[in-house]
Amino acid sequence: MKKVTLVTILLTTLSAVGVTFYNSFTSSKRHPIEQAISQQDTQPDLSSQKAFYDYTLSSLGEQNFEQIDQRVQQQATNESELAISSSLFDTYKEYKRALTELTPLSIHAMTADDFEQFHLAIIELQEQFFTDQQINELFGDENALREFAIEKKRINEYSLDGNSSNEQLEMVLSQQPEFIQKAERNNQLVTQLIHSTELKDSQQQYLERVSIVGEEGAKRLEALDENRQRFSQQLSEFFQQRESILASNEISNIDKSKQIAQLRTEYFDTSQLKRVEALERIHDSGK
Repeated sequence: MKKVTLVTILLTTLSAVGVTFYNSFTSSKRHPIEQAISQQDTQPDLSSQKAFYDYTLSSLGEQNFEQIDQRVQQQATNESELAISSSLFDTYKEYKRALTELTPLSIHAMTADDFEQFHLAIIELQEQFFTDQQINELFGDENALREFAIEKKRINEYSLDGNSSNEQLEMVLSQQPEFIQKAERNNQLVTQLIHSTELKDSQQQYLERVSIVGEEGAKRLEALDENRQRFSQQLSEFFQQRESILASNEISNIDKSKQIAQLRTEYFDTSQLKRVEALERIHDSGK
């Protein structure tokens, strides 16, 4: 429970300021990194050491720590612009374990002061495991984003007037590094788009999106909505037929697997198969 709560806190905090992850993925010049099944349609994130560490750890459950360590060691021996340290990864794992022992309140119940104390506890933990240079390299952006989120929360708590709050936020934002300013602008844009989805009238929703991202952007969002609805419908029909196959007492388990595999290819494109298989596992685990 502690682990789930902490991860939720961190993700909510970072999304609150519109964090955008760097997409400068590169591939190593030597052997490709062995990936978990859920990562087969992705490339290892080599935008930073921390990004690669988190990428490999995201497969935990599908792979054990020994397999993950092997992937990091393999990348450490590959020729790439990013130097990966397997020894630093060992320290990073210990830090992540210690991080799960922090027990903050729900993000919705935390005041700015509570949030700041939680932030300082994280900083103290980082100092126990890493040098100042390592902290800056691994957590510099993350810590800065959290500090801005605290300041943003404090402004919202103490400002009685909405206009005054916006002015204070703009002033604080103007003093932040470029990546935080960009992240916050993206967050504001996403918030506006989320609000547009609450409009039940499709024409009003389209016009609202045009005012936010322009006509081309609104058309792309409309196409994404249609694709999402189409996939949802296909998935629902697939699950219905899959349940019928699984419930049959006249088919062997081997034949059931074959029929479900065939059903998968009838409903979905090749690029969607791994995603569907993952959704099947989630669906089955919820029974």
